[in-house]
Amino acid sequence: MAQGTTTINFGPFPGSQSATGVVTGQAAILSTSLAEAWVWPNVDTADHPAAEQQMDWQRIQVAVLSITPGVGFTIAAQLYPGNANLYGQYTIAWVWN
Repeated sequence: MAQGTTTINFGPFPGSQSATGVVTGQAAILSTSLAEAWVWPNVDTADHPAAEQQMDWQRIQVAVLSITPGVGFTIAAQLYPGNANLYGQYTIAWVWN
């Protein structure tokens, strides 16, 4: 099992409704590995302190889109409901086994 955190970036203000992040360096990951990701609002980013991220975390849906064996995976995040934008970086936690 491997775990870690990364950031996703919704871009500069006024931002976007969706963002992606890439996790690499996972030499042991297989195409059959199970991976998951979620917003982790306990770590400050360059754009949003943890307290501000805690206000937004329930509105962000996160999923692992694709696994590249021996490399890593892509994380996609989307604001829900989609009637507004987010901007800047948010912390994403991930795990796979």
